[in-house]
Amino acid sequence: MSVPLLGSLTWRCNNDREFAFTFIPAGATLTVQHSVEDEVTRRQIDPGEKFNGPFSKPAEHQEWVINYRHKPGIISAKLSVVPAVRQGACFIRNFTLEETRQPSHL
Repeated sequence: MSVPLLGSLTWRCNNDREFAFTFIPAGATLTVQHSVEDEVTRRQIDPGEKFNGPFSKPAEHQEWVINYRHKPGIISAKLSVVPAVRQGACFIRNFTLEETRQPSHL
């Protein structure tokens, strides 16, 4: 899943049919927040790094908030993902992306 100007979100499913997501930045230092149920993790990631989320059950809603702060302003993206399993196959049941841009107030 591509997030314009920020990077990409990929997913994998293990043999227990649990899902894990990885965010890879496009080329800038980003602040990333990942939430699964009530567990929130925040981290800054640089180009060449990636943020690996933990494996979780398929019905658990996951959110990713990515912020790119640069001189002209802030680009933010909120990704909401609901994974699922049907007849042993892993898939993404629902995915939404909201992106906002705010100018810097210098």
